[in-house]
Amino acid sequence: MTRPSLRVGRTWVLISCVIALHGTAQAQRGGAGGSTARTRILSTVDRALAEQAAGAFPSAVAMLQNSLLGCGLETDARGCRILVTYSLGYLHQQQGAGRDPMSDSVLLMRAVTFYDQVLSEDANHSGARYAKALAYRELGAHEWQESFFREAPARDPARRATYLALLGDYYMDAKRPDDARRAYLEAIAADPDDEDLRNALVEADRLRGPRGAADLLLVANQWKDVAPVAAARAYAASLVGAFGTGTAAADVTTADAACVGLVLAQQRMGAGPLLQQWTEGASSVGRWAPLTELERFSRSAATDVAPWWNRNADRKEALAHAALLYGRDASVQRDLERAERFWRAGLRIAQQRGRTAVGLQRELALLYTREPGFDPGGQKFARLENEMFMDKGEALASGDLEAAQRFHQTLGLVYARRGVWRETIPSRNAIQQLTWALRAADERFRRDSFFQPLPEVHELIAVGLDSLGRRTQAAAEAERAARAYLDVDDLEGA
Repeated sequence: MTRPSLRVGRTWVLISCVIALHGTAQAQRGGAGGSTARTRILSTVDRALAEQAAGAFPSAVAMLQNSLLGCGLETDARGCRILVTYSLGYLHQQQGAGRDPMSDSVLLMRAVTFYDQVLSEDANHSGARYAKALAYRELGAHEWQESFFREAPARDPARRATYLALLGDYYMDAKRPDDARRAYLEAIAADPDDEDLRNALVEADRLRGPRGAADLLLVANQWKDVAPVAAARAYAASLVGAFGTGTAAADVTTADAACVGLVLAQQRMGAGPLLQQWTEGASSVGRWAPLTELERFSRSAATDVAPWWNRNADRKEALAHAALLYGRDASVQRDLERAERFWRAGLRIAQQRGRTAVGLQRELALLYTREPGFDPGGQKFARLENEMFMDKGEALASGDLEAAQRFHQTLGLVYARRGVWRETIPSRNAIQQLTWALRAADERFRRDSFFQPLPEVHELIAVGLDSLGRRTQAAAEAERAARAYLDVDDLEGA
């Protein structure tokens, strides 16, 4: 779900209200059983909305007010009042958006009055409560709103995460980041997949200063595997916050851990940029020794210029990931010798069988495949290939299915790029390795419920089978690839 917030602008509020109104109208229509009276009321609401959309707001309001006066003559007078009053609230809320602040406030408060009338008729009317919450957010934080936002999650459990998010937004506008943090944490517990909520929590902790920096480090460590992008933001904010306003880190322990965590979070994201972009604008961080060392490393590809990064395993892994990214940049610029130096340097310090090490091995293997001039006799590739098979064997022996799958996929990709589809040496061909990658993924799903569609793997196998003339098998694998692309919502791929 997407979290509503005043910071995303008025358009979201209007769309939300349209959806809420539509839902109420549909419910009323269904409850009316298609009766002539109910159809007439709904038709009046539709005409009023059209009048308002055409710029005739007073006429639209008058039309609904007249309809409201006539509700006493309807069989279901209460249902009529609720629908028409709710529609009046919506008209005023929509009219209040995008106008000058004075008119805006008057119209929004008028909308709230109508929503309160609906709630007095039906205390469980979720549409009116939700629209009232959005109108309050448009008005900005006022202390008389707090009790409403605090009570709303219990009154409408289906929207608990949304109301908690709005409560957090209220506290942020009221300059109460400690309270906002608690609200956002509750909202995340109710909706763990909402990325906007994570960003809101990062912002609240950022405003809390040094205390927030330490707390951000904790949540970043919790998110690093499930939400690496949010974790990267949290690590970056923690790093900047650890410096406070000085030129040296006020909290060295937090700064050190956040720095390494940020680079490793980007490793899980599978991309750069490195630290500089995340800490842009924080000049004190930019002069910090780990960043100046990283800058020297980016120019030299020599790990000995970065002693801070060589002091423990996590820092070495982070530096190896930096080498992977710097090498890719050099490769894009066609400075292939420099790319090779970075990737070789990274392999010397990367954790064996880790994500970064396999990525470095893949880049080198593909370099030697694309550019045979870097490996005239094929000896570099042969050594790298044997190293990968040995590492893969160790991963399988230790039961590390994740690492084994990475090796299968990497070797399969490399062999595919080299056009090695048939079995010349046992298992050293693309189809076999890619098939084993799929089996490893299936086993991980059975063991850990971790589902991976892997459309690119299925597609590569289909290409290989087709190149070998095994057309029936290739067609079946292509169909699996198409289904897998649909699983990841990639219609173009499918």
